[in-house]
Amino acid sequence: MAGDPGGALLLLGLGFNRLSVSAAVLPRIKWAIRSVDFSRMASLARQALTLEKPEAIRQLLEQTLKDAGLDRLRRVVSENGKTVREARAAIGIQRYPGSTAKKEQRGHD
Repeated sequence: MAGDPGGALLLLGLGFNRLSVSAAVLPRIKWAIRSVDFSRMASLARQALTLEKPEAIRQLLEQTLKDAGLDRLRRVVSENGKTVREARAAIGIQRYPGSTAKKEQRGHD
């Protein structure tokens, strides 16, 4: 969640003061954090806590990024609403050829 710009803003607004993200997404996360005032992050967290459905929270995070002029940082989502990772998982494509699922397909342990 911290690797997603909107998720990082939400976590900071909830009071987390340390986030762990991969080096690949660090510039995007830093950009988002530096672009949004902490009071806005706290407001985002309060709003998110009133929502019941994950989809509503995701929409809130995306709208927050858009309102802050950071909509280019949003995750890539396909027409059916799935991220690239979710779409790959749904059809059984693994990211790395050495993954367990691929080994099982080839008949290895």
